Amino acid sequence: MIRKMSLGRYLGMSLVLALALATIACEGAIGPAGATGAQGPQGAQGVAGPAGPAGPSGAAVNGAASIHVTSSEIHHGGKFHGVGAGFIPGEAVVVSMLVDIDTVVTIGSGTADALGVLEFTGPPKAGLPTAVWNGWYTLQADGQFGSTTSIPVLVADAPAPVAPKPSPENNLSMAHSKVCHGGVAEGHGSGFNSGETVLVSLQLGDGDEFPLGGVTANDSGAFHFKSSSKKKLPESIDPGVYTVKALGLDNSVATAAVEIAAEVDGKCE
Repeated sequence: MIRKMSLGRYLGMSLVLALALATIACEGAIGPAGATGAQGPQGAQGVAGPAGPAGPSGAAVNGAASIHVTSSEIHHGGKFHGVGAGFIPGEAVVVSMLVDIDTVVTIGSGTADALGVLEFTGPPKAGLPTAVWNGWYTLQADGQFGSTTSIPVLVADAPAPVAPKPSPENNLSMAHSKVCHGGVAEGHGSGFNSGETVLVSLQLGDGDEFPLGGVTANDSGAFHFKSSSKKKLPESIDPGVYTVKALGLDNSVATAAVEIAAEVDGKCE
């Protein structure tokens, strides 16, 4: 059944519709977005996850091992001796020098005895590589059973050799103060070491020398020398006063003066 709408109700609805249409028609364009608001507080930490599986066990390290070198410096072209202790008996040990992060030089090796002691000598026959400059390095010893230790070592140039100086206890005297060309030199020495080998020579200057012979000091450190017939003084040695030096292989040394003269008419002048 169709019901008639009253005039008042009809007018009311028409007014509402008209107002709605007017509102839509009057709405402007969308304005720009506003500034971002401040960050909110951090949320509570979540529950920790389960623990991961245990990693593999590392090799046991023998902290009792140690090494020592008998020289305070390692010289280019030279050798040095070292000892180690506290290693596992029978353990093979390699001694290396850590030059830089990429360079490791094997210095020596050895095997620990029943007391865990070993000896080693280095560097190898080829010597230290050219990459090793003077300075401090790490010398490390690693054993096959896990022993490891290290010490600092200083690499330096070898000092210049020091010539032995005559000692007041070493003496040399000549049997004759003057020796002619073609003659032989003879003398005595004392104060040398027992059994020391002694080389006797005539010093000609500028590092040149004329050998007079070699002898061995007796139990009291004394000796007698006489140049052989093959070591007669040649005429190429100018007449004058020279030094005769007796140098022992244990660094004992003594000197004496002798005059070399030319033979004139069968006489030593």
